[in-house]
Amino acid sequence: MRYAESVPPLSSRGIQISASELSTLADIVLRTSGHEIAQRADFVRTRLEPRLEATACSSFRDYIERVDRDAVERQRMVEALCTHETRFFRESPHFARLRTLADARVRAADATGAPRRIRVWTAACSTGEEAYSIAMVLVDALPATDGWRVEVLATDLSNAALEAARAARYAPELAADIPEAYRRKFVVRASSGGAFTFAADVLRAVTFAPVNLIERDLPVSGAFDAIFCRNVLFYFPRPVRKHVLASLASHLRPDGLLFLGHADSSLEMEGSAFVAPGVYRPGSPDR
Repeated sequence: MRYAESVPPLSSRGIQISASELSTLADIVLRTSGHEIAQRADFVRTRLEPRLEATACSSFRDYIERVDRDAVERQRMVEALCTHETRFFRESPHFARLRTLADARVRAADATGAPRRIRVWTAACSTGEEAYSIAMVLVDALPATDGWRVEVLATDLSNAALEAARAARYAPELAADIPEAYRRKFVVRASSGGAFTFAADVLRAVTFAPVNLIERDLPVSGAFDAIFCRNVLFYFPRPVRKHVLASLASHLRPDGLLFLGHADSSLEMEGSAFVAPGVYRPGSPDR
């Protein structure tokens, strides 16, 4: 990866960040998470100043020394620098496609006696909006009363994001992104504070776990009917991207679907069949 040769130091509260410190931080993030961060001094300084304050570091040089020896703080730094933008039912055509997949599983179960079980993995779940959107679609299409078992594995690099996702408490205005039919059926008011949460069958369907997608051997087992990994891959340099795509494909059923975000859609999907915008079936087009 290439770095800007010179970045004018900016200061806030007397704290400056130099071009070499910016490059060092970017290298640490890349090694830790596979992400290529925006090497803008103002962006990095704004995101990390709260961490300098929390760790009583008076300079970015001191902070770099801290993250070099402190794995916990290194993780917190990565979380601060990696954006976690999400919302309920983001890119709605993908959820319509997921519903089509669920309907196909119903037909297969009725025709062949296949197990009434569906597994979906959201590989960068952030604060949980995507995971619960997936769960609402599947629980609605595949009710437990018909013998279906819905399993949504929701993983993320950020422990802070996972903590918020597990809490499942969302500001009232965010409910506007949820289609009315699902809102009436699954959204319930939380016990306090005006927030909302979800019906027990939706909450029960989702399991959260920390996973770093650049790991060689992911702590994920079994095959999935669908995998969502949206607007994440474009942060990775090409060799890391290829590794992550191959890893995801290895956890997908032969007839499963891989969902990518619009930001990832321009990536080369070698050996994959195009199904719809942002939706692929890994393997040859004839598969």
